[in-house]
Formats: sequence, structure tokens, C-alpha cells
Amino acid sequence: ASYSFGTIIGDRTTVGAFTRFKGAVIGNNVEIDGGKLIETEIPSDTRVM
Repeated sequence: ASYSFGTIIGDRTTVGAFTRFKGAVIGNNVEIDGGKLIETEIPSDTRVM
């Protein structure tokens, strides 16, 4: 069987407006600016500009 998931988001994560997720895994304490499409793994303590 094939399984899919939406997105896993860690603790203390801040996400800007108009950000979209597709099968992403987001670590803890991550900051993501608005208007992004996130489709990958983002390690903890990262800022995505």
C-alpha cells in the first residue's frame, strides 16, 4: 500500500503568511518567511528566507 502525509511541523516553528506545504518535514525552532512553497526536509534551527 502507498501512504502519503501532509506535513510534519516541529515545535516553536514560525510560518509567514501565504506559505504552502507539500509533503515536508520541518524541524524544531524553524522560521519560514511568507509566500514560500516548502516540499523538502528543513532541519531544526533554520531560517528560510
